[in-house]
Formats: sequence, structure tokens, C-alpha cells
Amino acid sequence: MLEPRPYADWLHSEVFPPVVVVIGSEAAKARVQKCNGLSLAELFAPFGGRFQTISVTAQSLERQVSIDNLRFRFADADSASQPSATQADQVCHSAVDACSAQTAALEPRQALEPPSPWYQRWRAAMLRSLRWSEHEALDQPAAALLVVLSKEPDPVLLLEQLLHSSHMPPLCTQGVLDPVPARTAVLLHDLSDPESPGQEELAQKLERVKARFTPHLALAVQVSRGGPDFTDPEVEDLFKGVAATRTTPPPPPEPGAQASAPSAPTLQGARLTKEDLRVLAQAGTDIVVKSAVPWLEKQLQQLEAQISQNRKGFRNQLKYLWRKPRDEKTSEKGASGGDGHSDDSGSVYPLHSVEGQMRLAGDVAFHLRDYEAALGYYRSVVSDFKQDRCWKHAAGAYEMWGLCTYITHAARSEWSRCMESAYEHYLQAGCGRHAMRAVALHQAMVSDVREAAQRLIKVNGELIDSGLRSALILEQAGQLYCSSGSIRKGAFHMVLAGHTFNKLGFKKLALNSYQAVCGQYTGKRWFHITDHFQFTMARQAFGLGSINESLELFLKLLNTFSRAEKRVGVQADREQTYLKEFFFVLKHWVEKNCQAGETKSVDLQIPSIDPVVRVFLPSEQQAASLPVVGDAAAPVVAAPVAWEGLGEKLIKTLSMEDKLELQWRHRQDARVFESLRRTIAVDAAVTVELVLSNPMRVKLELRQVHLMGSLKENDSKNDLPGSLEFLSEDVDLGPLESRTLRLVARPKREGLLCITGVTWIIVEQVCCQRPLSIKGPRLRNTLEQRSSRIGIYGNDTRLELKVRAQLPQLSARLEGWPRQTGAVPSAVGSSVGYPEDPPQTPELVAENVLQGELISCSLVVSAKPGSCPPQSLRLTTSHPNFLAFQAPEDLGADIAVEQSDEVLSLEGSLGGGELRFPVLLRADQAGQHALRICLLAEASGSEGPRSERRQWITLEQQLTVCAGLSLTARPSPSHRDEDKLVFVCTMENRSTAPIEVSQLCCVTGSEEQVLQEYASNGAGSMVEPGQQAQLLLSLKRPTIASESSALKTARARLLRASHASLPTKQLQGFAGSSGSRSGRHGSSGSVAPTADLLAEWRLGKRSGEAFALRVALDRLESAPCPLDLHLLAAESASLEPRLLVPVTLRIRNASSLGPVSFYFVADSTAEVAWLGCERSEVIELSPQACHTATLHAYLKSPGVFNLNRFRLFVVGMPASAGSVPASEQAPLAFAFPFERLIHVT
Repeated sequence: MLEPRPYADWLHSEVFPPVVVVIGSEAAKARVQKCNGLSLAELFAPFGGRFQTISVTAQSLERQVSIDNLRFRFADADSASQPSATQADQVCHSAVDACSAQTAALEPRQALEPPSPWYQRWRAAMLRSLRWSEHEALDQPAAALLVVLSKEPDPVLLLEQLLHSSHMPPLCTQGVLDPVPARTAVLLHDLSDPESPGQEELAQKLERVKARFTPHLALAVQVSRGGPDFTDPEVEDLFKGVAATRTTPPPPPEPGAQASAPSAPTLQGARLTKEDLRVLAQAGTDIVVKSAVPWLEKQLQQLEAQISQNRKGFRNQLKYLWRKPRDEKTSEKGASGGDGHSDDSGSVYPLHSVEGQMRLAGDVAFHLRDYEAALGYYRSVVSDFKQDRCWKHAAGAYEMWGLCTYITHAARSEWSRCMESAYEHYLQAGCGRHAMRAVALHQAMVSDVREAAQRLIKVNGELIDSGLRSALILEQAGQLYCSSGSIRKGAFHMVLAGHTFNKLGFKKLALNSYQAVCGQYTGKRWFHITDHFQFTMARQAFGLGSINESLELFLKLLNTFSRAEKRVGVQADREQTYLKEFFFVLKHWVEKNCQAGETKSVDLQIPSIDPVVRVFLPSEQQAASLPVVGDAAAPVVAAPVAWEGLGEKLIKTLSMEDKLELQWRHRQDARVFESLRRTIAVDAAVTVELVLSNPMRVKLELRQVHLMGSLKENDSKNDLPGSLEFLSEDVDLGPLESRTLRLVARPKREGLLCITGVTWIIVEQVCCQRPLSIKGPRLRNTLEQRSSRIGIYGNDTRLELKVRAQLPQLSARLEGWPRQTGAVPSAVGSSVGYPEDPPQTPELVAENVLQGELISCSLVVSAKPGSCPPQSLRLTTSHPNFLAFQAPEDLGADIAVEQSDEVLSLEGSLGGGELRFPVLLRADQAGQHALRICLLAEASGSEGPRSERRQWITLEQQLTVCAGLSLTARPSPSHRDEDKLVFVCTMENRSTAPIEVSQLCCVTGSEEQVLQEYASNGAGSMVEPGQQAQLLLSLKRPTIASESSALKTARARLLRASHASLPTKQLQGFAGSSGSRSGRHGSSGSVAPTADLLAEWRLGKRSGEAFALRVALDRLESAPCPLDLHLLAAESASLEPRLLVPVTLRIRNASSLGPVSFYFVADSTAEVAWLGCERSEVIELSPQACHTATLHAYLKSPGVFNLNRFRLFVVGMPASAGSVPASEQAPLAFAFPFERLIHVT
């Protein structure tokens, strides 16, 4: 859109420039066409004010107008007629075709800025095709340029013949335009023609012409100073623009004419030099200034006088009031409408009519830039045209009225109304092409953008046309809508324009329309629309021969499927079509760009790679992501012990790299890779685990999938060629399938290994290279880091590894480990090592492991052949109460063995053989356990830090332990033998199979003694599932003995580790699972001697031990409760309607300090109700005295019930140091945590 001043310059230079008609002899036309490749008008065309600025001061009626940049148009009289609609469409199509071919692809922002270059080119061609219309006088010739060659025999005679009005344009001969403009005679002297006369003869001929044509202008123009083969690029460029404005397409070849070899066309501006341009420019200036402008001034004065004679004065005004409309038979055609392409009819207003004179006067005043005078003529004549129902003439007058009012800064309502009236009257006259001209002129005015877009949409609906005009209107409307902020509406019309361009064969313009708005739908999740855009644009680009652009668009289309948010139901056949055409384009791209044996890469983002990339070293367990199998309901006893804590058991002071390595293996926290660069051995396998996902519903075939990377020298950026080996594999991904791949890289020498990506081949000679870039943790330390929208991330060096030769390469695996029920038969979880190590199949155990079960297995440590031998090997475990290691039996004499309860260490030259460590597994506690084994191998050497010579091997095993045999014991002094102790041992079978108890042992210090059976309740040594067995066993009081080597066994270490795992309170109090009492009193600080009881059991071929740890041998004098409680009741009963079980309470004062006062309470539950005295009175017992009471338990259902539901409340007891006094207001409550079970059937 143009402001009024540049708008006026555009009108006078491009749309309605004044005309100089060029009439030449046949010889002049032929010579100029042959030598210069131009017509006569084209020879003078650049010099009407374009090549050289022409400034004049014109006299318009009573005012002078200064024109700074006056431009005239030179037109051949032979072609001074309006082309037909078909010819105009051909010219417009050619102009748009040429512009689209010359214009490079526009950026989306530029493509949405109105107007587009091809719209401007089409508008200029459309405006040129509407020149020489009979309803307007804008093409009135201001001068006639008569051209003859200087070599012609009688140029004066030829000029007189050219003066005849029959050589003027048709509108002049028809009386619509003035046939007698100013005349200028030109003798064209061709200096390259040997037949041209000399300078003296030329001067004589010029004098004869001047004498005959006085007072008209006569000139001699000498051209073609260059030779026959002379061309100047600047001159050629100058005349190329002139040739592009031809309004008539070249004629088609005549049918039946024999095809002959076409002669080479003469270049525009050939043989013309810059001196010729200067001469032609001077001639053009003289023609305009001395001939054309004076004639316009004189013509306007004459027309004003004639109009005043016919219209001014009282008599003429009365005559005008009684004016009658013209006869309808003489009116123009088209009142009933038209198709928009009908030819303009003949005029009914010849030049001798007042209306014709007023229109010509207005157009002449418009050319002289006197807009006020022109506006007066247009306003006066428009009413006459409307009265005569000459709609086309009325529309032309309205059109010029609107232009003048806009240029003179009149009110917007006035020029907008005039342009709308011009459009409507053109439509009423059936002149669709002129109506489009009015719209185009209106669009170039500065107005509301949204209104301009709506105006174009209205025009597109009213001017029925599915051709190029409709496509350009839609494109222009879409651009205007986008400029006004209506992005969605603008994008819609741009898509319609692209669709129309595509139907017309303008594929480049269609591609431009789609590309301009494709980005508007990118972030709106309208995947159907964006897929259609990309697919259509890719096909159009391929049709235009832009294979690279087509491939890029296909890649954009397919890469959208890798987005996680794209969850649309695209049909499989549509996706198959996408891939099929993509591979077709890819094949042509390979043929065009790839030589034989050459491989190219494309950026295809499918299949997608999960952002979580894991790197495994040979010494690192790769089954950390496997689910825990076994009893899912088993509770997790405790979180796994950190690897860093196990490493501190092996090395007193860990280096920072060792700490970070162990922290990574424990927590998998990526922050450690900000400073950690891991170390591997030469020829060790580095495994990168990644997940490939096929987001499409068609099968993808990937060939030779392998990693990419480089091996660089230490502290250098130089790559070491041939020092890396990548293992490849073929992968077939089904529809919507995800697969985990483990790709391997092997460095062959020392250096820095950098893994950069993964690659695969999709078709022959074409591969995909996908980078593997892992972001570090997001940084939030500074304000800039926290406020960044995209985030600032730290480094992550997990894909950069140091390769060292002096590093052991050991592998470890467990043999004989119990297989949990439901586990997948694989040895991955039980071994850590290198891919070439054969998997070991562990022993199959169908049942779950029971608590206390003993299992013998082996830890096998082997070295890779040819690797660096370790100098030391240490190992430890996170659960010493579960695992006990022993040194291998076949060690050499030069290897030193050091073993403690938790660490086993070997020092010496271990060589490259296999070490088999016996391991005793005892399931100490029920639940789910993560057992960890940490091994540290270190090679000898003095170069570099020691952390680069250490290999950490971490092994983690999941173990689910089910409840088995539990053992509780309560000691009691023997009344028969003071040296004996009597243990009341209660064993409960919590498993689902009967367990046989073979023997019970007692361990005191370092001695182990077998307990002797003292008495039995008849349950025997076989304990059924869910049952209890009580045994009374006797033992002579042990004496403290020195530690013997017999207890330095794996069982002894397991027992000591079980001690360490007990809670602190249980270690300090009156220990034993059935001997402790609860109350508000704590211990007095003294510790009783204790012993450990072991019950050995068997279940088929399986065996184990149940522990009762820290069983007290003597009662503390200052026990919390001074009373003993015994319950006597039957162990079984049969369910009857009124089943009452008698329960006898026997309470003894165990204190020797004085009497104790107390009362007891029996608590009823939903299963057990008490009959009798549920709360007794206060009872006082002297030292060692007993009280007996009997209650009846009422049982309502079968099952196993605990009858110990009694609590003792002490209200009085002897005072002792540190004890809390008891009273009836504040009694001391005690409960005895043993069970008295009864089985009701």
C-alpha cells in the first residue's frame, strides 16, 4: 500500500503514463529489429524519463505545475490496440511464470508480506493489457514520432506519407482520440550500415526535413556505433526490462509450415553503445519537452474553451437541464452482465461530443498533474454517463475521480466510495477485467488491512474465475489477513491459493504458499494438516526438479512421527505411502549426489531414540533394571548398602574418582559425571544400552546398526585411526515396536574414547547418523541459570572413557545361587564380566528360600586371557550375616591371605587363572533382600594415579526369604542340680512343609555344646506347618574358655554377623526372645552372661539353622519385674457348643528383698472371652511365695489362639536403688511376651 505521493508517481510511471506514438517506415522497422533486436518504440522506450530524469514546468489552464520526474511511454502504432482477453491471460501467465522462475524461494515471513513479486508482475501485465480502452482518453497520443532511415532515397516523401491519419492508432481513426498530435520527424542514421549516407548528406537531408516540417520538431539520431558483434551488458539489461513489457505474445507457427533451423535471435540492445544511449536520451528529452508537453498544454486550453462554449453560461445550463439520454441502441453492450472477459464495446462519445471532450480534458489535466482541474471534469461528466446508462464510461470516470481524490488527500470516505462505485459499474457493464483493475488500484491505496482483505474475498466471489486471477486474489487476501493479525484466517486463504496454484500448474507458487503458512500450524497439534502440507510440498518440490528440497520436506514429515505428543490415528496405508514416496525420492537423490561406493547420510529421526542412554562397563552389573522376582508380598527389610560404604571397607581412604564411581553404581545420579570420567581397559567391551522405538504403523528395517565415535590420544585432539572396533547388528522394528539394543565398542589402544552417536543404513548408500548427546543436570546456582527458559545444563562425560593398558580385566559370577520361583532362566543377574564369558546356569531350586536355610555356592573370579594380572584382590559383602566367604583352596604359596569377619584379601601375583571362592549363604531374615558383593582388583605399576589401575566389580543379587523355623528360649535354674540350666525352647514352623529338628546346640564364647533333652510335651522333633513344639533342654553351666580355631569357620562368622545385626536394646538388656519383660522400668546397667542357641533342621535335602541369640544364663537381681508368671492349659481342644478351657495362673514373687503387692487383669478379645475374675483384688506375696488362680476361656471358633492375655499391675514393692516407687494410683504394668497356644479343631 502506497501513500498519496508515491501512489501518484506509480500511476504516472507504470499505470497511466502519457503516450508518444512511434510510426516508422518498413525499412526502419526491419533494420532496428535486425540489428538491435528491438522495435522502434522499444528503442526509444527507456528514454521517456527512465534512463534520464526529465523535469518540466507545465502550464495547466491558469496555473503552472512543476513536474520533477516526468515519464512518457513510447508505443508502436501497429500494436496500439487492446489485446483480447485470451491474449491478456497468456501475457499474465507468462509474466507470472517468468517471475516465479526468477524469484528465489521466499522465507515464510517474506512470503506473508503483501504484495508478492508475482502479484506485482501480474498486476503490471494486467494493467498494460487494458490500455487503449475506448471509454477513456488516458492513452491519447501527445506526440507522433515519425521515423525513417537516413539511407532511404526520399525521406521527406516517406514522412509525408506517415503523416496520414491511417497510420495512427485505431482509437484515433475512430474519432475517440485526437488523431492530430504533435509531430516529430526523426532521421535514424545507422552507423553500422555501410549503405548509410555520410555526415554531409545526412545534414542536407535533415535540413530538407526541417524545412518541410516547420514548426514541428525534426531530429537526426545516429545509433549502432558498435560493431556487428558488439554487446554491452549494461545496455542489454536496460532493454531487457523494456522487452518484458510486451503486451502481445509471439504468434504461433503457421500450421503445415516446414520446420527450419531457427536463427539465433538478436540480443536486445545489440550494437548500441553508451554514446548511443546518450544520443537517444537527448532525443527522447527533446521529444517530450519540445513536442509532447506543449501539445498537452495547448490541447487542454482548446478543450476548456470548447467545453465552456457548450456548458457554461445561463443558456447552456438550461439546455443541459433538458438534456435527454442517448439512444439505447448506441449504448455499450453488457448491461445485462458478462463473464468478466467480454471485449469492450465501441464508444458512444466521440471527440466532437461534449462528454468526450470533458473526458479527454480530464485525462490531459491528469497527465499534467493538475488533479483539481481533472477532478472537476470527472465529477461533471460522470452524471452524464450515468444518465445515458453508459456504465462503463461512468465506471471509468468514477475510477479517475477516486484516484484524484486520494492523491489530493481528500476524505477517505470519498475516494473509497468512488472506487467502490467504479467496481460496481464495471460489473454492471460486464467488464470484469476493468473491474479487477479498479480493485487493484484500490488495493494499492493505504486503507484498513482487514477491509482490503474482505474486499478481495468479495471480488473473488463475484468475479467467477478459477484461474490465475483467483489464485492471486486468494494469496493477496491471505497475506492481508496475516498482516492484520488474523493468522488463522490468513493461513486458510493461503492454503486455498496454494491449492489453486497447484491445479493451474504453478507448482513453485503453490509450494511457496504452503511453506509460508506451514509454520503457523506446527505448534498447534494439528498433525493431519501439517502432514498434508509437508507431503504436498515434498511432491511439488520433486515435480519442480528440486530433489534436495523434496528430500528435506519428506524428512520433516517423517520426523514429526518421532514426537511424543503425536498420537493421531494415521492409517497404516497412509504411512506406507509416505515411506514409499520418501524412498523413491531418496533413490533419485542417491543417483544424483552419490558416486559409486560413496555413502551419504540423511537426518531421519525415526525410529526415535529414548533420551535415557545407559553405559555399562564389563565390571558393572547390567541387570539393574530387571524386576525383582519371587514372593512379591514379602516385605523389603532394608535399603541396599551403598557401594561407597563397601568400598571403604576395602580401602581406608578412597580417591575422589573411586568415590564417584561407587556413588554412580549405587544411586545412578548423573551429577557424578560432571567430574567423573570412567576408566576401562584396552580391548574391553563398552556397552551402550539404548531404546529404539518405531512410532509408525509400518515395519522399519535397519541394517548394520552400530555406534560411532573416536579414540584420541591422551591430552590431545588427534584421532587415532583404526583403533576402534564397533560391533554391528541388523534390527527389524515392527509397527509401534520398541526394542532395547546393547551396542558394543572396543578400544584397541590407550587414549580417550568418545562415543558420539549411533548409525544405521536405511537404503543402499544412505545411512542415518543420530548423535548421542546426554545433558547434564540443570544448573540453578545463578539467577541467569534459573531464569533461562531453555535451561542451562552441566557437562555429562559418561560417553567419554579413559582407556588404560595397566588395568585388570576380571569377571565374576556366582554359581549355585538359588533360583527363585518364577525367575526367568538367565544368568545375567548372577554374573558380571565380559560378553565373551559363557553364561553359567545356576542350580534350580523350585521352592523359595526359608529363613535360616544354608546353601553352599561359589564366587568364580576369572581374568580375561592376555589381560593385565591383578596384584591384589579384596572382596566384601553388604550382608555378612547372609554370606560368608572362604579363601580358595588351590592358592600358591606366594599369595598372602588375610580374612576378617567382613573382608577377604589376597595379596600377590594372582596370574591369569580362575579363582573359586567358596561361599556359604544363610538366609538370616525373612523378606526381600538386595545382597551386594564388592570386589576390588588392583594392578601393579607406578605411572598415573592408582585409581586408573583399579577395577571395581559390583554384583547385586535379589533374594526373597520366606518364614521358616523360629526358635525362642527362656532359661530357668534347675532345682535338682545347681550346675545345670534348663531351657524352655519353643520352635514354631511358619513354612508350608513339615520341618525336622535334628539337634540343638549352645554356643558360649567360642565353645559349642549339644543340649540334652530334659523333658518334652510330646510334640516330638517333627514340627508341622503352623505348629509349635516345646522342648525342655538342660545344659551344664559353661565356663569361659579361650578361643579355639575350630570356630574360625564360615558358620561362626555368620553367627557373629547375626549378633552385629541385632538391635542395640536387645544387646544390652536381659536378652532372649522369651525371657525379656516389658515395663516402665529400664535395666539397672548390669549385663547378664548370655549364650546362643542353634537349632539344626532338615527339610528333605535342604538344611538350615535357627538362632536364638543372646539368651541370658542368669537372672539379674534388679530385674524390671519382681514377679514370674506361668500359665497351665491344654494344648488342644475339640470345638463344642459351650467349650470352656480352664487356664491356671501361677504367679511367684521372685524377689528376695521383700513382699510385693499386685493385681492381674485378663483382657478379652474377639476370639477369646474370659469367665471368672477378670480383674483380681490386690494380692500381697512374700518372697518366693506363689499365688494360683483359675479362669475359663470361652472359645467360639476353631483355630490357634494365644491364651497369654494377662497383665500384672504392681502397686507395692521393696524400695531399691534407682527404682520408681509404685502405688495404687500409679501402678507399674507388666506384660510377659511369651505365647501359650491352643489348637481348637
